[in-house]
Amino acid sequence: MNEFTANQQPLPPQNAPESDFTLQSGLHQFGRKRALDSGTTELLESDEKALEEHASAMARQLWRPAYDPASSPYDAAQEDRFVAAKTERGEALLSLKHKESNLRDAERGVALVEKAGEKPSIPTSVLAAITGSIAISAASVIHDKLAGGMDNMLAWLFATLGSTLVGATLVLGFLWGRGSRWRYLPLTGGIVVGAALFALRWSGAEDSQDQLIAVGLSLLEIGAVLLLEHLMQGLSSREAAWIEKYRIERAKLETRDAAELDVNRAKKALEDVEREIQNHMIMLRDRSHAFSSVDQLEAVAVKAVLDGYGQGIAENRGRIRGTLSAIRRQATQDEGGPRA
Repeated sequence: MNEFTANQQPLPPQNAPESDFTLQSGLHQFGRKRALDSGTTELLESDEKALEEHASAMARQLWRPAYDPASSPYDAAQEDRFVAAKTERGEALLSLKHKESNLRDAERGVALVEKAGEKPSIPTSVLAAITGSIAISAASVIHDKLAGGMDNMLAWLFATLGSTLVGATLVLGFLWGRGSRWRYLPLTGGIVVGAALFALRWSGAEDSQDQLIAVGLSLLEIGAVLLLEHLMQGLSSREAAWIEKYRIERAKLETRDAAELDVNRAKKALEDVEREIQNHMIMLRDRSHAFSSVDQLEAVAVKAVLDGYGQGIAENRGRIRGTLSAIRRQATQDEGGPRA
């Protein structure tokens, strides 16, 4: 190797596998860097020997024989796995189509099912109105019978808090007791409270007008309790219907979610099989176009690393020439300008 050409790059031989060309390119750059780092402008025998040994070792490490399942047990196992993977791909495709069909059916079921919507409830304003009516009716009795010895303002405060507690207890009893074996206990308690308040009012009535007021207020309390019972019965019926709709809707959604999970798993299985087949095809491409012998690959590798070394030498020479030219120009300028 007497002359070196700058920017010389290895060209991949026809049908060369990508791994072989990567070896050549890497060795070419390795040889070029070796020359640039040393700064040499001539081929050094020690460098040439070291580069040849390095290239030969890399070639021997990379070389693989051509793919031949008939003579290689390893290749035969690879071929058996490849055939099995193709069979699995057909099964995975069929499974994916089946699961996608199930998913479409599940999504159609979700779209057609009657939606449960929001859970039914009694408006808070209605419950507050019933609580307030019971509290207003009971406040005067508590004020007259239970807070008689207190200051008037303190007595009315006590009566207001006590009557509100009575009304809230009745309302909460209806809310929490519906649907249980004790569902009639709040109704009984409300009637008993109304009767007790009536007895307290009647005992303090001084004339027929007070007696009529006692009867009217007690009827108001009992009416509020009966209205609350009616509202709770309607709420229980609506809740039962809502629970059934929600159960059906939830079952459809869970079926849809399970179908989506099955589809994702089938896609993942198909992707794994496709990747295995693709890797096998890449291996076939590389090994079907591999060099016929390790000696042939070693020769290509040695040529690539020495060509790179030669390019580095050429670049070193170019830098030296450029430096010498710059020195001469500077010396000429120092002497008083260019000569004729």
